Amino acid sequence: MRKEAEQEETDKTKALEKVRQELADAHGKQTDRLQLIVDRLEAELKDALERKAKAIAREQLTRSGHIYVLSNVGSLGEGIYKIGMTRRLEPLKRVKELGDASVPFRFDVHAMVYSEDSPSIESLTGLSSEKVALSSRDPSLKRCRNLASMKGQLSYK
Repeated sequence: MRKEAEQEETDKTKALEKVRQELADAHGKQTDRLQLIVDRLEAELKDALERKAKAIAREQLTRSGHIYVLSNVGSLGEGIYKIGMTRRLEPLKRVKELGDASVPFRFDVHAMVYSEDSPSIESLTGLSSEKVALSSRDPSLKRCRNLASMKGQLSYK
């Protein structure tokens, strides 16, 4: 979406520059016609810039959030961690929902870190862990032999 908005901005800017040059060289009735085109292109460029700004804002909003590392020994077993991301302002509400809905015991929170680029960090935590083959096939469940290492990855980002 951002690329399309940037391309539209570039196209409108070039078209506007071309018509402004023609307007500078024009005489008589042609000047009025070209001025109308310039006005229209300026309005379209303004709209394109607004769409670009909205696309950038949406992109930034979808990347920022909290990464969490949870465990639930009673339900998942020893050494199994749920690694996830939430964009909520109160991330502990997400933890509570997870505990209320999917398991008989509440989750223990081992790490909760805010990041401007949480999807990248969430994937990094997977490097120090391995997927757990469970019947639920939940990709957020990981077996981790060194939780301190995973926490370290989170705290240095």
